[in-house]
Amino acid sequence: FSCPDEAQLVVSDSATPKSGKILTGKLTCDKDTWIGTIKPSGEFSGKNVFYACLYPSAPSCNDPKWKKAICQTGEDCREDGNDNGDGTFSCPDEAQLVVSDSATPKSGKILTGKLTCDKDTWIGTIKPSGEFSGKNVFYACLYPSAPSCNDPKWKKAICQTGEDCREDGNDNGDGT
Repeated sequence: FSCPDEAQLVVSDSATPKSGKILTGKLTCDKDTWIGTIKPSGEFSGKNVFYACLYPSAPSCNDPKWKKAICQTGEDCREDGNDNGDGTFSCPDEAQLVVSDSATPKSGKILTGKLTCDKDTWIGTIKPSGEFSGKNVFYACLYPSAPSCNDPKWKKAICQTGEDCREDGNDNGDGT
């Protein structure tokens, strides 16, 4: 796994890092864990850490350059949605659009339709209600049974409300 030219590969003990240790090289997948060519050390030694491709200045979801987060250690992997180019967002056929009060949901309310971006927040065509009413919620495209990162079908998480948006890395086709 490697990062695009504009993004830096970082390691953090946070699933939604705004900064982290800058790493070089690639990541490989060992069982259900992403491993970097530079192993975590210091304050990260022995911890369950997260890798991300982070922009030096991450855009908001309203910015044309908004980007998506990569599959992370220790959570179910989610599918990218599609930017429809008109301010809306939709999920692939195999994935369900869900809303949750968790930034790393394993389940949530199933929504239909699309998301739109209002300032820095993704808004669904079905507004949050019930237990989510008035909360800062997160939208994700989630598989009914999310694979581990070791599964050939591992997928990536979408840009989420209330966190810096991160860039996809590249699947090099050889397990990295």
